[in-house]
Amino acid sequence: MSKLEEQLEEDRALRNSARRLFRKELDHTRREFTPTNLGERLGDDIGSQVDRASDHALDFTERHGGKIAASSGALAAGIGLWLARRPILVRLAPLFSKGEAAPVDNAPEEIAAIEDSHNE
Repeated sequence: MSKLEEQLEEDRALRNSARRLFRKELDHTRREFTPTNLGERLGDDIGSQVDRASDHALDFTERHGGKIAASSGALAAGIGLWLARRPILVRLAPLFSKGEAAPVDNAPEEIAAIEDSHNE
């Protein structure tokens, strides 16, 4: 056999070896990345991230529980006052009006007048 033929045989052997290795890796990848396996891996990853986030949230609340409670109470009070703003404005309007106090029975008209004066 000539040197060129020996080199050709050696190159073919290397090529065939590389091809076998590639196919082996491809088969392994196909087995590993089935929809079921991907779903399980994704679920595990998401689950571990949720666990870490909940641990961080618990640590935060343990350190700042009083501040969170106070903020929540202030927020609830603010929302309550906002929702009750119309009846409060109707009750306070006579105190700040220059003329005669309107009776409470005229509440919708009084509210509209107050809102119009604030919008101008």
